[in-house]
Amino acid sequence: MKEYYPERYKLLKSYIKQGRWNISGSSVDECDVLIPGPESILRQVLYGNRFFKTEFGKVSKDFMLPDCFGFPASTPSLLAHAGLLGFSTQKLSWGCAKGIPFNVGVWEGPDGKSIIAALNATNYNGRIEEGLDTTSVWVERIRMFGDRYGLYFDFRYYGVGDQGGAPREDDVKRLLASLNNKYSRIKIIPAASDRMYKEITPELREKLPVYKGDLLLTGSSAGVLTSQAYMKRWNRENEHLALAAEKIAVMAHRFGINEYPKEKLNNAWERVLANQMHDILAGTSIPKAYEYSWNDEVIAMNGFAAVLKNSA
Repeated sequence: MKEYYPERYKLLKSYIKQGRWNISGSSVDECDVLIPGPESILRQVLYGNRFFKTEFGKVSKDFMLPDCFGFPASTPSLLAHAGLLGFSTQKLSWGCAKGIPFNVGVWEGPDGKSIIAALNATNYNGRIEEGLDTTSVWVERIRMFGDRYGLYFDFRYYGVGDQGGAPREDDVKRLLASLNNKYSRIKIIPAASDRMYKEITPELREKLPVYKGDLLLTGSSAGVLTSQAYMKRWNRENEHLALAAEKIAVMAHRFGINEYPKEKLNNAWERVLANQMHDILAGTSIPKAYEYSWNDEVIAMNGFAAVLKNSA
């Protein structure tokens, strides 16, 4: 948008400043988390929130993956180390090997670090068919969670996922009709995706259920590890090249031989991170997409290799 539609981009920036448009997710893209190495996940957050901060003066405190094909046990540790507070997905409703541990709770990693996780955010194509504040489905779901844990709240997506586009006008009207209704049975708060995590105090957090371990899907997690093998190979080649190139570039800079090639490394990393998008790297994009992605991977490899050779 910034490159091709600069006037609309200015309008978007004004909406963000006014609080009419919320940034979310923290990452460069809605990335896969099964295949990339830990360094990549950390850089997704570093580069994503750095862009938000530079362009909009704001950062996001959540990692938002509505559509991803499984989440390893290391995920909460990495996100916590990156300084994030929360995580959300709706994908576990497609069939989770362990079942959905909770609607909202604490997901703890192998090192004891944890984040607040909304693991049952319903549907990324979620319609608002009736008043959210009176529908028995949500009233009962909140009651059951509250009766069990003493906390009466929940989290859900709505809008148009998987295909692009704004939330449907009828859905927005029904959402607005659910606010400040004298017949409301629950209070509805339309909010930025990270607001809930910011408002859960340490005292409330202590009451939430805790889960440790993988969250893999019964129908997708294994399959996407084998599709489009060249994407997997070149992604890993780039991760290895990046590590080697950066180490030796730091040494060359430290000894006064070369300037540190920050821009070249960042440009290569951004291509790699963009192509870790969950459908591209997982191998579930249309064939035409890979003509662009293979090109990006090779350009990134050439960039890292050039830094490695020049620094050496």
